[in-house]
Amino acid sequence: MRDEAKPLDDWDLLARLRDHDDEAAMAELVARHQQSLLNYFRRSGVQQDGEDLVQETMIRMYRHCRRIRKQAKFTTFLYTVARNVMIDHIRKRSRKQDLHERYRLEASPEDMSHPAPEAGRSMDISELLGRLPADAREAVVLIHMQGLTYPEASEVIGVPEGTVKSRVFHALKRLREMIHESAE
Repeated sequence: MRDEAKPLDDWDLLARLRDHDDEAAMAELVARHQQSLLNYFRRSGVQQDGEDLVQETMIRMYRHCRRIRKQAKFTTFLYTVARNVMIDHIRKRSRKQDLHERYRLEASPEDMSHPAPEAGRSMDISELLGRLPADAREAVVLIHMQGLTYPEASEVIGVPEGTVKSRVFHALKRLREMIHESAE
């Protein structure tokens, strides 16, 4: 018989959810991972819809739990789902922006350029990360902010481990350059 004092690990909770549709197991998984997922989305550049994306991630995890078997760390599986949710969100947002932009140009054809950022203004890490290419930002967030290992991040992103290392190296180099430039 199982020791009742010992908490279930994430894979055990997922098995209970899969096999028994256990609401308490789902609630525990949400409680354990909600904040780290929200941090992941915010650090990846999603500021306004983070809570919605966390909810969508957990819904997709539930939908796919019957097909998933323990192969790696649970967080590797979860961040893979979260990454797919974020990609879908970005695609949807991009399509909406394209429609709004076309409408704006048809309604008002004069040039409406965006003002440049204020000179001398200090930047926070979110702003600096936002200036990196998406693939580099994603690698830095997974490795340095979410605490995944290079092999885990490689699995989440779907690229070789060496590619992840290269992206992180070049991203950190670019971040240092941006910090140096903003200090001048």
